[in-house]
Amino acid sequence: RRAARAAGRRRKSGAGGEDGEEGEDEEGEATDGTGDEGEDSEMDAAAFEALDEDLQQQVLKEAESWDASSAAAEGEDGLPRDEELFQQTGWPFDEVREEEEQREAERKEKQAEEERAAAEEAARLAEEEAENQPDPEEQEQLEKEAAKKTRLEKYNSEPRCVIWRHRLYFFTNDENMKAFVDDPWRFVQQPPPPRVPVVPQVLVLRHIADPHARSSAEHLAASLGAVYLNERLILQSLANEKTRTSVGRLLGDLAAATQRTLPSGYRTPAVTVRLLMADVALRGYVLEGLVTDDFQEAEELVEAGFRPNKVFVEAKVEGGADASSSSLLKSVSSFRGRLGGAKHLAEYFAKRFHNVSALPSSASGSEWERVHLLLRSVDRALHAQRIHLHSTRSGGPCPLADVGLPEEHLTSTLSPFGPYCPHLWLTAQTLLHAAAADPDLRFAASYCNTVYRLGGAAQLAHFLAHPEWYLSEEQR
Repeated sequence: RRAARAAGRRRKSGAGGEDGEEGEDEEGEATDGTGDEGEDSEMDAAAFEALDEDLQQQVLKEAESWDASSAAAEGEDGLPRDEELFQQTGWPFDEVREEEEQREAERKEKQAEEERAAAEEAARLAEEEAENQPDPEEQEQLEKEAAKKTRLEKYNSEPRCVIWRHRLYFFTNDENMKAFVDDPWRFVQQPPPPRVPVVPQVLVLRHIADPHARSSAEHLAASLGAVYLNERLILQSLANEKTRTSVGRLLGDLAAATQRTLPSGYRTPAVTVRLLMADVALRGYVLEGLVTDDFQEAEELVEAGFRPNKVFVEAKVEGGADASSSSLLKSVSSFRGRLGGAKHLAEYFAKRFHNVSALPSSASGSEWERVHLLLRSVDRALHAQRIHLHSTRSGGPCPLADVGLPEEHLTSTLSPFGPYCPHLWLTAQTLLHAAAADPDLRFAASYCNTVYRLGGAAQLAHFLAHPEWYLSEEQR
């Protein structure tokens, strides 16, 4: 098109006899700018002159049609029509803006309609709820049913309760409740469970003593108000007709046929049945002379519920009843011949529960003094266990000496400080392996179900006074 226009201008200038100035203006217009367009026009004109006459005529017609279309698209001042619109309105995208405003208005209108519909739906639901609101009696019945459903989900059964002589009696199943209804006096005559769950549970391990002489264990049971037991008395209790248990009668008959000694295979059930009787559950017990064949039988006794809170073993060690469990382990082996099967129980309880003390020998003093030492040791253990039970329920700190916690519990609930003393680390940045220095838990304490191993009496006193100081940020 540029070649056609340049050729057309040359022909017009030659045919019409126009002056040189107009030709120069048109030529200058063609070469306006950087000069590249003029050079391109000269090159296009030369290419146009090289075409055939028919092709030149066709190119000229297309150039004239293009000029006509360009003139129609231009305004009076020669500017394109969009530029003219810009000069008039100052904004060449009014149509786009109007479309955007229209869409925004439609969106707001739609949102307002949705809000009105939601408000109408909420009002309708509130009106239906007000219409369906039950009266006070129906509301009370619904609350009772909801409470019953919650109780059933919690206990997975209906509460089994019997009212007799103005007292409530609860049962775990229907059979027990029916047995109580059939004969309530049989159960009422039994002593109630103790209010304080910590009762004396003492095991005395020693060689066979004179059966006609009253032992220190019997004196200790009388001082504590507990039931004195040995294998002979256990067999007599199981053979008693008032036992009313098939297991007790079976064990009693079997023991009577075996020269009134407990067979190894029946020792665990016999001891378990006797310790479940009402007098032992109410008053506690002092069991003397129990033996086991191996550690497995000792573990079976513990798993069956036999867990004395204090164990005394006859051994020669400094400190007597106040001697530590670790020192007793060394001296028990020397008494293996005299202790016999009691050695397994002594080592088992010393390693797992740390509640073993030495039984004062008869040559160490009078019988009264021996009983006094045993009684003081048992009272200390009972007091420590009551303090631990109360502290566990209230969430306070408590020492663990003489509590008799199993070793696996101490390991699983150990503090983030591990076996090291937290007081020495926080105050002096010193690592003290308290578990190795204090294997008998004399300076161990518990707080928030976490066990802390302290390095001494001063550190233990500070921990019991300010236990929150040892907690981590997460625990706080």
